Amino acid sequence: MQDLSTLPEVLAAGWTELGGANAINDAGQIVGSGVINRQQHAFLLTPGGPSPKTAGPCPSSGQGTGDPNKPDPCPLGNPINPFIGNKYQIETDYVGAGTYPLRVERYYNSIAGSGSGHIGAKWRHTFDRSISVSGAQATVFRPDGKQFVFPQSGADWVAPADVMDRLTQSANGWIYTTARLDQAVDSVRARADTTFLYLSNRGQMVLPVMLELRYADGSTETRSLPVEMWNLGMRFTYRLATAKRLTSAVIDPRRIYPDIVRDNNTWKR
Repeated sequence: MQDLSTLPEVLAAGWTELGGANAINDAGQIVGSGVINRQQHAFLLTPGGPSPKTAGPCPSSGQGTGDPNKPDPCPLGNPINPFIGNKYQIETDYVGAGTYPLRVERYYNSIAGSGSGHIGAKWRHTFDRSISVSGAQATVFRPDGKQFVFPQSGADWVAPADVMDRLTQSANGWIYTTARLDQAVDSVRARADTTFLYLSNRGQMVLPVMLELRYADGSTETRSLPVEMWNLGMRFTYRLATAKRLTSAVIDPRRIYPDIVRDNNTWKR
């Protein structure tokens, strides 16, 4: 006799206990119920199936193998992840026009702690997000039903090791990013009365560029470049019409943005 709870694929999927098997078919598939994440769920166990930890269309945990910002819909069932019995479904209600269109989507996640309460149990929507802080720990509630805990370390809030999202606190509130921001000053060249700043956006997120410029005569100025500049590509040449000698250029000098690499934000002569 085999205890299903001790099978490697069951333990790897995160099940605490498989309480009982209710039926088995001619293919050897077993259905029953068990406990995962302290909640009772149904399971489907298929003999000889793929390991739940291998990359594929049905990841058992984490953020999935496709879009890093949300779990992949599993193509089995309607859809259901057979490894953990979780039903996850995305319904797109509206997509606007333009380069960065407005999207309105609904998410059903049966393993989520709670739904929004506005559109039904376990359902959440694009604008259904919040942050809860308790002591030195912040919990982010995402539209897709996932909850990520960010412990505080000094002035930083540290993401779990397998999560790409970032959480930063500013004087005006919180900034939660599901893509990485990495703006950089690649190089600077001066010709006659014109200085060229070669900028790049090395991450997935696009935001305006705030530039602090310092000159040899001791003067400084701040220039704001619109986010539309990145419509031309991930590299941009900014033409600075001045005869003054530039000595340094700093992107985001007040450190407002969640830039993941600060070393490339500064150029100095």
